[in-house]
Amino acid sequence: MVVMKDSAMLHDGTGKVDKQFLAAPVKSAVDKFQLLPEFLKVRGLVKQHLDSYNFFVMTEIKKIVRANDLVTSRVNPGVYLRYKDVWIGKPSEVVDGVTESLSPQKCRLSDKTYAAPIYVNIEYRNGADSPIMMKKDVVIGRMPIMLRSLSCVLHGKDEDELAKLGECPLDPGGYFVVKGNEKVILIQEQLSKNRIIIDKDKKGCIQASVMSSTTVKKTKTIIRMEKEKIYLYLNSFTSKVPIMLVMKAMGMEADQEVVQMLGRDPQYATLLLPSIQDCASIGVYSQQQALDFLEKKCYCLGVEDLSLLCGEELHSPSSYLIILNGLILGKHRRPQMFANAMRKLRRAGKVGDFVSIYVNEKQRCVYIASDGGRVCRPLVIADKGVSRIKNHHMNELKDGARNFDSFLREGLIEYLDVNEENNALIALYEGEATSETTHIEIEPFTILGVCAGLIPFPHHNQSPRNTYQCAMGKQAMGNIAYNQLCRTDTLIYLLVYPQRPLLTTRTIELVGYDKLGAGQNATVAVMSYSGYDIEDAIVMNKSSLDRGFGRCIVMKKLSAKYQKYESVCEQISSPRRSHHDPEKIQILDNDGLASPGEIIRHQDIYLQKECPVDPNAKSHSSQTQYRTCKQTYKGAEGEPAVVDRVALCSDDKQNLIVKFMIRHTRRPEVGDKFSSRHGQKGVCGTIIQQEDFPFSERGICPDLIMNPHGFPSRMTVGKMIELLGSKAGVSCGKFHYGSAFGEPSGHAHRVEDISETLVKHGFCYNGKDFLYSGITGTPLQAYIFMGPIYYQKLKHMVLDKMHARGMGPRQLITRQPTEGRSRNGGLRVGEMERDCLIAYGTSNLVYERLMISSDPFEVQVCRKCGLLGYINYHTKTKMCSTCKNGDNISATKLPYACKLLFQKVLERNERDNGLNFTEDDAKALARIVEENDFEEMREELRHDMREELQELIKSWYPSGTPN
Repeated sequence: MVVMKDSAMLHDGTGKVDKQFLAAPVKSAVDKFQLLPEFLKVRGLVKQHLDSYNFFVMTEIKKIVRANDLVTSRVNPGVYLRYKDVWIGKPSEVVDGVTESLSPQKCRLSDKTYAAPIYVNIEYRNGADSPIMMKKDVVIGRMPIMLRSLSCVLHGKDEDELAKLGECPLDPGGYFVVKGNEKVILIQEQLSKNRIIIDKDKKGCIQASVMSSTTVKKTKTIIRMEKEKIYLYLNSFTSKVPIMLVMKAMGMEADQEVVQMLGRDPQYATLLLPSIQDCASIGVYSQQQALDFLEKKCYCLGVEDLSLLCGEELHSPSSYLIILNGLILGKHRRPQMFANAMRKLRRAGKVGDFVSIYVNEKQRCVYIASDGGRVCRPLVIADKGVSRIKNHHMNELKDGARNFDSFLREGLIEYLDVNEENNALIALYEGEATSETTHIEIEPFTILGVCAGLIPFPHHNQSPRNTYQCAMGKQAMGNIAYNQLCRTDTLIYLLVYPQRPLLTTRTIELVGYDKLGAGQNATVAVMSYSGYDIEDAIVMNKSSLDRGFGRCIVMKKLSAKYQKYESVCEQISSPRRSHHDPEKIQILDNDGLASPGEIIRHQDIYLQKECPVDPNAKSHSSQTQYRTCKQTYKGAEGEPAVVDRVALCSDDKQNLIVKFMIRHTRRPEVGDKFSSRHGQKGVCGTIIQQEDFPFSERGICPDLIMNPHGFPSRMTVGKMIELLGSKAGVSCGKFHYGSAFGEPSGHAHRVEDISETLVKHGFCYNGKDFLYSGITGTPLQAYIFMGPIYYQKLKHMVLDKMHARGMGPRQLITRQPTEGRSRNGGLRVGEMERDCLIAYGTSNLVYERLMISSDPFEVQVCRKCGLLGYINYHTKTKMCSTCKNGDNISATKLPYACKLLFQKVLERNERDNGLNFTEDDAKALARIVEENDFEEMREELRHDMREELQELIKSWYPSGTPN
């Protein structure tokens, strides 16, 4: 077929030989996948963190200290201190005067910070007459150490050495351990430094801003157009400055010179005219006048003359500005030749790999960027559409004769940033390249990150489903590290029997996800069953759960401290067996701590100690009185857990810390959340015996049954192809691949090839099976789409969320039930729920929910004045606080919160009575004070208070004032 195709292309439509085809360079598709693991060796997933930290520790910290090296006394200038050198030591801590080395695992277990001392050499003088003194190796602080950085003890260690230090070899590092907790620095997206950015402010004014940043200081400069006038905003200026003032201060005194520097276009002169008039109105015409004017507005300004080209030369259309990191270097008349020459230097290794050269024809500028913070990615260089990488290069890479850096040095691959990509034409595959193509992707699936790279066939899914999976994949249980059983994290979710997916992707292999799986391959039948599978619910096979499907372990950390005080400390004590409830302390050892391996239940005591009654007492330790303190385990009732480990360590103040790791093994139950890798989440709807489950002719029974209505609206075709690929993989004993956009390059199996494999091994080409009903034993009336799909168990389990209560704890102030599951709170009937109940006319239910079951309270109300009264329990009489008698008192029920509101309103009313000041009152008061007429003020206040009191009495007694 290939010979026929080539021979057909040799001739054009007239039958003549196509010489252009013969002269074209020979193309051959090269599998470049092997470059990706080599790239990850060089750059890795956290390499940017490590490189940034290493650069900071080795270089930046020295620059910062050098820029701020002198500390001088304000009182006596002869007293000073100068930093000569700074460096970071090895991770260690000083305990009782002895320096001990630190390891990350030791810090995790003992709640310490993995840090190293900062050493400096200093030079100082105590006065003008004193000699200059030197000190070396002075510790001025501690620096947290990033794991796997140059300063870390793990740097350069192999797997055996890492295992001795208690570390997982798959852990890439790039984070810190602070007080026992792992902390990572999040990458923030910021505006580029030293680049002019044009945008609009909140008021819609056009502005050009630049953030100038050096090791010494940072400043932000803004040039903004307001009402057709242009102003300069700078940190050093107290207020905005007309732009023409700045130009004159820089030496351009003639207005014509300024216009020429901007450009030839007449529009520029028109735009600048209001600013020229503004400058003339201030009376500034010369450089000296401008400098004098700016000096008054400036905190600290140094204006220097710049030897620039004249305006005509600067804006010549035949030449381009050359700008390096925001600074103008000069002009060039042949920008494309200059850019190509710079790229040749970069490809030859004469210029840094990450230097970017970008020709902007609209702005007539060539931008060269070498600063940090630019996202760059590697691409294969193509000459007239032909890749520079050939088969022999890849063979040398596989044989170990090459690495990724050698591809860079020889100009086969280069890094492009987002700007330079505008000058490039990039092809996805070599077959799609044309003569104008400049670069070819190494592999198209690298456009996706780690989370999205775990999804098989994502290019066949609706995009929101892939987004959902990227969020849910982080909630899936699995193995977290090889040292997971030696860790003391606050909460760990582990899958008991994790598996690697049958349908894998190249990303899964690159990031090592197959070594630490987070799911299981479940045989799924897509069919309707029992009615418990609506709305994405899953019907589960009880025998599969018995065999361990979806079984997980939840590890929780409980900790306690034996506190030291000035003269006494809390003590370890043996539990007293004559306890009023001996069952609660049966798991305690003689040291008062729960014994490892014991079963612990809700309300069991896991720690008992002796605490001093008065910690601040100055008495002798033998005379100190102690009381028994205990800590109780709060878990799910009826769900016993196991004390997995008990660890002892000491904190920074040498207090004894005890950590208990509680292990709870859980099997899936109704309400637990599961998800496939395609954003198809659902809860377990019901669990059914295997004998009632449908089965195939081969005797295969599904683990899960999924409702087919989950497919049409979600459009997750990738899930269907995963089922086919996994089924083919099981039948032929090979892992199948489903990498994104991988069919043309062979990194994803085609559906046709998968169907061919299924047919070869006796299955239907479309993945459907002939099933029998487990209840009746008769064949089902339809073929069922059945096969393995990789399912994840998510951390949301019904045991952690289920909550109900009857009567329980209440709040002290409002006497309403507490809120929240952790405080055994009530279930709130809110405003919307109340509205629904009212709409249905269920008035008794509203009354019961909002008062009877909440905060009912009996109050005494005066029928005459309508205000609250009280009962005098000494005289057993009822009394109205306002009427001062109990003749018209009645008892009624209302919510306690309502009664509280009435009291607060009355209290506020009494407090504010007669003190309602208006603006007119304030003006009158000011006038009276000015005129010192205090007698008039007293009379006016008396009159106002009398009027307000009469109004208040009328509102209280509408029928007339009582005698």
